[in-house]
Amino acid sequence: MADKCPLIALFGKTRKEKIMKKFFVWMGLIVFCICALPAYGQNKIVFDDQSGKQQMWRTSWAAFGQRLSDLFAAEVSLSALKAESKGGNLLAITPKSVKQEFDNVAVQWEGIVQEVFPPAHPGCRLAMKAVPLKFKDGSQLVLDSLKLHPLGDNQVSWKSVKVGDTVVFRTTLKGNAIFGVVVVMHIEGGFDKGLYGNGVSSGDTLLQISTEDAQLLKVQGKGPQKTELK
Repeated sequence: MADKCPLIALFGKTRKEKIMKKFFVWMGLIVFCICALPAYGQNKIVFDDQSGKQQMWRTSWAAFGQRLSDLFAAEVSLSALKAESKGGNLLAITPKSVKQEFDNVAVQWEGIVQEVFPPAHPGCRLAMKAVPLKFKDGSQLVLDSLKLHPLGDNQVSWKSVKVGDTVVFRTTLKGNAIFGVVVVMHIEGGFDKGLYGNGVSSGDTLLQISTEDAQLLKVQGKGPQKTELK
């Protein structure tokens, strides 16, 4: 006797067999999806603009300067600051966005030792890659230096550092009781560089960056030399 037609065999199946068939089909689809999702997640790159920039400036001084410039360009007018400083008043501005993004954040950068401070106030001033900062009114400053003050055990490693050394270091951006984490100041007649020299000064305007502690990670080059900073 000839075999039954496939269609007859299919439709001749009991209800229980049909339900079991559907069950295994759906289970197969579910297992496939579960296995495929992790692979999809691994290959998918999710880039959030703000967090991406933040991650860059934590390890790149140039990216830090660019991010700082973007914030100042949106919020700070140097001409307005100068106008409000008439009469010799010292006015200082730390934009809220700057405090929110930078304050109490650890960074890792590199610079060239420009000045070593005396043992009574251990630390050093670093020459950093020059980065132009643009402001809301079109004014501009060039950010090109940073002052560090190591604390506790970190002071020991910095004692061997000489002027001209290229160093890789880690510090924390942090405001204090006097200054915000990054502050723009203006005073008629200019600044005493010995007192305010933590940053960059252009005439009567000064930009200061406050840091807490400093860990020396590596001395990349010894003595006076030309080094391309990052």
